Amino acid sequence: MKITKTKIPIVLLLLFCLIPSVMSEELLPGPVLYRPEMNGSILEKSVTLQWQYFEGANLFRVQAAYDREFSSLFLDDTSIYHFYTLNDLPRDGSKIFWRVKACVISVDEENPDMENLTCISEWSKAYTFFTGIPEEEVESEEDTNFFRRVFGCERVDEEDSLLSRLRDWLPLLISMLIILQIRTPKVNS
Repeated sequence: MKITKTKIPIVLLLLFCLIPSVMSEELLPGPVLYRPEMNGSILEKSVTLQWQYFEGANLFRVQAAYDREFSSLFLDDTSIYHFYTLNDLPRDGSKIFWRVKACVISVDEENPDMENLTCISEWSKAYTFFTGIPEEEVESEEDTNFFRRVFGCERVDEEDSLLSRLRDWLPLLISMLIILQIRTPKVNS
């Protein structure tokens, strides 16, 4: 087949479109986390972190920390499953941040080195949860901290302000007011 002048721009266009996508190693968006729910409270001593199935991954790197920058890691491990169970949680109202990255390993690689993992995704969006206080401890001590009593947490960060919590509860409160309005008998004077 002879390449004519009219076919050259088409060939060049194809090369410019295909070569960058083959040569670039852009990472996919991180896995979608779903359990425990964002800013949920965990009262048990352990929690199972869960994320959605990620096509092409056969290993996941999981990190957990006490800060959103992940500079104070207390977990940096891998899982071949779409979940990871954290045991021996502090039960003092701590805020825990966690994230996941999708990776691949070859079948013959038994113990992958954390620093040399071949990851195919970016880190997921960080999720947070609070470690709760066991019920027997809450009942036995007289707790005057409003946030701990009402929301099950010891401290409130900027992103977890009372206004953001009210925003979450507002639809429920409005529905309750509507129900009360409907059920309240009207008195004729």
